[in-house]
Amino acid sequence: MLSARMLGLTMGLREAIQKLSEAGSNRQGINKLLHNRLFRLILSIGTGVLLVILLGGVPYVLFYDPPTLYRGSSTLEISFISPDRMGQGPIEAFYVIFMYALGIGGLLLIQYSSRRRSSQLGYLTAGILLLLISTLVLLWIGSQKPY
Repeated sequence: MLSARMLGLTMGLREAIQKLSEAGSNRQGINKLLHNRLFRLILSIGTGVLLVILLGGVPYVLFYDPPTLYRGSSTLEISFISPDRMGQGPIEAFYVIFMYALGIGGLLLIQYSSRRRSSQLGYLTAGILLLLISTLVLLWIGSQKPY
């Protein structure tokens, strides 16, 4: 009975691999999908979100499970910034992810300002302001860590 189930699973796996190989040989469907503007937009946004999450420190927070808040130098002082040089807490990771996203949004606004001549100054100013805010907040968070 066990061997019949295993045989069924291997047959199902072989059929799935065969269907995937047949779909891989059909390049027209893949090219049609890659030339779809909505698909490229969703793919680029998904890649950007994944990049920001990975660079923001979510894997560290998930694997090492650091405390949410840390004690400061005095007994009444509490901080969300980890006192460890290479450590990061969950709240700090959230702020870093938010600041990375804000900085990328500022860069996109700066790039978008080169396309629109009618409101070029507004987009450029907003993009520079977002980039400046995110950079200053990230520098402040980094300056709170003892080096």
